[in-house]
Parts: sequence; C-alpha cells; structure tokens
Amino acid sequence: MNSTPVVYRCLHFNRPVEIRPALGETEPLHADMLRYDTAFHSPDAPSLVIFPRFKHKRHGIMPDKITERRWRSFSCTLEEIPNAEAVNVDDWIGYVHDAPTYKLRRVTLREYLAENADVTIYAWR
Repeated sequence: MNSTPVVYRCLHFNRPVEIRPALGETEPLHADMLRYDTAFHSPDAPSLVIFPRFKHKRHGIMPDKITERRWRSFSCTLEEIPNAEAVNVDDWIGYVHDAPTYKLRRVTLREYLAENADVTIYAWR
C-alpha cells in the first residue's frame, strides 16, 4: 500500500491547467475528469492532482486505475512529479454530481470523506 500521495501535473496542450477568471472560469477545465476519477486538485495550483484509492466497507477498494485515455480525450496529459509533497491534502478540491441537477459541486477531500462515512483512503494511485 502506498501511504504517501502521488502528485501529478495536469497539462492541457502542454500547459499547466489553471482557473482563468478573465475568461469567466470558476472551475478548472478538468473538473469533470476529477469527478470521474474521484481525484482532487491543489487549492493553490489546480494543475496538481492526487488520486486516492478508497476502501468502502461493503464494496471494497475503488477506483483501481486512473482513466488516462479519458484525460487524453480532453487533450490533457498527466505527468507524475517525483518526490513532490502534497501538503494538507484534506483541503484539496474535487467535484461530485449534486443530485438531482447533476451539476458539478466543489468538495474538499475532507468534505468528501465526511459525506461518505463508509469510505476511507486505502492508498494512492
């Protein structure tokens, strides 16, 4: 089991992903991919991403792998940053579908774990 978060940099057309308020963006362009992979970005640098593996009391360990093909289909690539430290991962930001509208809702890793009491972090992908 890998107990230390593995940090990746998300690049969109070889440029780090960022939130561009001048273009009216309030969320990074990879928000839906983060939701899909249950991943989280740094609150200070949206291009930095971590991928927890969760252990559910009834359903076991999930998700297994990063869906790299899906990321590439949005012109995003992920590169691992060796020896990077993910500081205070509880505040890293992910996204979930907010039922019944299924709009993306921002959630910190701490909030995600609080909302999903049957889930704990097992390892990092």
